[in-house]
Amino acid sequence: CNNCGLIQMSPRPSEEGMDQFYRFQYWREFKNPEGNVDKQRRRARDILGDLKSHLYSIKNKNPLILEIGSGWGVTLKKIGLTLEKINKNPRLYFIEPNFDATNSMSDNLYALGKHYQDLKKTNIKFDLIIMSQVLEHFFNPMEAIEIVKKHLAPEGLFYVAVPDFYRHFSYSIYHNICFTEQTIASMFNRANFSVSIITQKENGKFIKLIARHKTDEFIISANQIWINPLGKASISPLPWNHKQLPFWAGVHSPYDVNFFYGRSLIDILISF
Repeated sequence: CNNCGLIQMSPRPSEEGMDQFYRFQYWREFKNPEGNVDKQRRRARDILGDLKSHLYSIKNKNPLILEIGSGWGVTLKKIGLTLEKINKNPRLYFIEPNFDATNSMSDNLYALGKHYQDLKKTNIKFDLIIMSQVLEHFFNPMEAIEIVKKHLAPEGLFYVAVPDFYRHFSYSIYHNICFTEQTIASMFNRANFSVSIITQKENGKFIKLIARHKTDEFIISANQIWINPLGKASISPLPWNHKQLPFWAGVHSPYDVNFFYGRSLIDILISF
């Protein structure tokens, strides 16, 4: 794309042909059958490492977790066990097109369908949605992101990993889209997500990010009084418990010559 730099493979197979391939052949022929689960275990460890600290921020005592492109469900099981260790009672859902994989799922994993568009059949809002090494396979990744957004809880997390075009051999008949850090961030910004790119190790082959709903909520305080309470909250003196504020993120200004205690709110606003 001359406007945003996104790379789309051309020519490429038909969407119907690829759908049949993923349903019946992908894990059976394209991958080494004996190594499928082992590869899923390695990927699951990486994803859990990226998400572990974020799992503690999930407020729902009964969190709803969805993985799109779940394979054998190894990642879901690890996420579920981790949440149980912090006294959560998760319910785990998956979307997976391949019959070999879905037929091997355990009873405590719940199927929602075989394609991201199957999300349209449910009203569930998820606390965490995982899409690892999946988005690059879609014919219309923007549509997938927008559909997922409608099913992400207000404070939910959307974890995505895709091959980095500059560090991973992305040219593949199975990869409809080749992403760079800039192009995937731009796509999520257009979908009105707030995006955090996870710091990569040197020579990392994948771009990993966590996306959240954008919020324009903020606080204004003066003389240690919160003067724009949100919703039904009453005006509250500082300090307050920041974990109980009615929005998910705070912005902290550094202590320097441009911002310091005692400077007036008006002076700070004028400087912008």
